[in-house]
Amino acid sequence: MPEKRTEKRAAKGRLSIIAISAASLGLAGTLFFYLYGEPVQNQEQHAKAATDQKGSAFHYFSASREWDDAAFQQVLHYMSHQKIAAHNNEKWGAIKITENRIGTLADLLDKHYTELEHADVYKDILSRWESGDFSHAVLDHNSIWTIQGGTIGKATRLLSSEEEEKYIKDENLK
Repeated sequence: MPEKRTEKRAAKGRLSIIAISAASLGLAGTLFFYLYGEPVQNQEQHAKAATDQKGSAFHYFSASREWDDAAFQQVLHYMSHQKIAAHNNEKWGAIKITENRIGTLADLLDKHYTELEHADVYKDILSRWESGDFSHAVLDHNSIWTIQGGTIGKATRLLSSEEEEKYIKDENLK
């Protein structure tokens, strides 16, 4: 009889340890998500989040946005999609390239230059884009894509003018 009680206590102890471990892991995961995370999005949700309902980039150029490396990378990456074709046509997120947006990014880069790890990369891209030179857009996209740890959607070539116009229309970019 004492052996059965010992086995029952051991089983209850194991269950208690498992329950406490699961609760702790859940709490730690919740805390991590709250501090650092973003909701996991599928490809469709990710692309939809890239622009607001009217296809504008208002969210991305919000005055309250923190302009760190991730912000510059996201905006430059999404803007480059207008100019490039990607492997298997895998492009998620789009912001229309405009002179105003390029100028805004250049001004923001000047303001935050010393705080950014990859400021020189952004500067090179924006300098070309400010002068209307998008001939290196494949390289520009892939530079940002590599910094972001990209594995899907590597740029393969520049879009033709017709393809770019179609992309802008299809994505409803404003």
